[in-house]
Amino acid sequence: MNVGPPPVDGHGKLKSRRLAAGTVWYRIGHRRYGTALHFSTGAAARWNDPLDSYGVLYLADAPATAFAETFGHDVSEQYPPATDKFVTVTELTERHLYRIKTGAALHLGLLQGAGLAALNLDVRLLATVDYALPQRWSRWVYDAPAALDGILYPSRLLPDRENTALFDRCRDRLEEEDLGTLAQWRCSATGQDILDILDAQGWGLV
Repeated sequence: MNVGPPPVDGHGKLKSRRLAAGTVWYRIGHRRYGTALHFSTGAAARWNDPLDSYGVLYLADAPATAFAETFGHDVSEQYPPATDKFVTVTELTERHLYRIKTGAALHLGLLQGAGLAALNLDVRLLATVDYALPQRWSRWVYDAPAALDGILYPSRLLPDRENTALFDRCRDRLEEEDLGTLAQWRCSATGQDILDILDAQGWGLV
C-alpha cells in the first residue's frame, strides 16, 4: 500500500513546533544570484505548491547538510554505489554559503518522527522522487488553520539531520548573511572547513 494523499481536513492531527527568534539555518547558492532567499515554485522540488500560489525556501540545519542537499541530490542516479565521486574547485568557488536567521518566532508543521506517525504516514513521503504527493501534503500544511510558516522534515541525503521548508508568508521575518565561497569557508567555532565535509561524505576534489 502506498502513502495516501492528504485528507480534506484532519489538521487536528498535525504536530507542530515553534522556533524562537534567532533560529539559524544554512543554504548554498550560486554567486550569480547574490542572495539565498529564493522561494521556489514549479514542480521540481519536494514541497513546492502544486497550485503555484506560494513559494518555498529550502534550508538546512548545518553547512554539511546544505552541502549534501546541493551536491548529493542526484548522486544515486549519477554514480554506482560505493564508487568515487568528485566536485571541482570551480564549483566550490562559484557557490556561496549563507547563514539564514529568523528575526521573529516561526510555527512549523512536523513531517518527521512522531509527526509522521500521528498522520499515519512514513518515510516514503520523504524519500519518493515523484514530488506530486509531497507537494499535495505541502499545500495541506499550508492550508492548516494555524497558518503555519513551513515544514520540518529529515534530510533524504543525511537522514539524521533536519531540513526546513519555509513558506513565503514568512519572507519578511528572515535575514541572511553571506559567509563567502564554499572553497574558502571555515567555521570559526569548530575549525571545520569544506575539506572536512568532502571527506566525511566521500567526495574527491579536482
